[in-house]
Amino acid sequence: MKSLLLPLLALLCALPLSASEDSRPAFADVLARRVESTVIPKVDFRNITMDQALDYLRQRSAEIQREGRAVPSRIPQPTPGKEGEPEGIGPGAKRLTFQASDITTGDALRACCRLTGNDAYVTSVGTLIVKKGHKPFASPDENRTLIWYSVHRQHTSLTKLQDSASEQILARLEDTILTEVAINNQSLATALKTINSRSSPTATSPTIIDIKLQSGSTQSSTGSSTSTQNPPTVTLNARTIPFAQAVDFLCTQAGYTWTLSTQGGDLALIIKPH
Repeated sequence: MKSLLLPLLALLCALPLSASEDSRPAFADVLARRVESTVIPKVDFRNITMDQALDYLRQRSAEIQREGRAVPSRIPQPTPGKEGEPEGIGPGAKRLTFQASDITTGDALRACCRLTGNDAYVTSVGTLIVKKGHKPFASPDENRTLIWYSVHRQHTSLTKLQDSASEQILARLEDTILTEVAINNQSLATALKTINSRSSPTATSPTIIDIKLQSGSTQSSTGSSTSTQNPPTVTLNARTIPFAQAVDFLCTQAGYTWTLSTQGGDLALIIKPH
């Protein structure tokens, strides 16, 4: 544990700490990119705690770094009961089951948090997991802790939403859980159509949301394609994953961005080339 903390602490000694989440040192952005770009080949969590999941992600990231296949963040384990941390906000003992292939550290953290009712924050003392709705520290001490960014709010390919209605829809899509997702080397259009199909045969609508894929022409996941340009193939395998996270993961792989539109009263998820 000390060997993992020392490199991070050495870098922090040269950084001025501030209680503001908007004035982050340059290293914070580097760390955020590492968390979101480190690809773990396989995650197979079966009935484990959040602490155990985070410990695995930290160790696997370090192994990938030594193999030279990625430049990941070395994430220290959370420390429940740390001085200054109010009682009752720790991640708790709820267990989770989650499986995925070629998933980033950030996506894995988000999936685990969603399944256990927690939030994840990258701070100046490492990645901390707390109960949903709380922050790592009730009164951040600028001489000790800085919250750099909220992992659970991070979507790497989501463009800025324009209104509160879209934000509410995003929250619903984040709460919509897909099960048994198996997408292997499919086009982005096919992959989106797959995750957009409701698993329940009794659902009133055959799809979760209208998805419009744009690549020179517009393509809807519920209609035929008029585009002659095919996006790169994508892969996603997960036993359970939030719908919004699945869209973000697929778009990031393909080099596309996504956003939500409520123009004219019609709800749609718009996918565009980056």
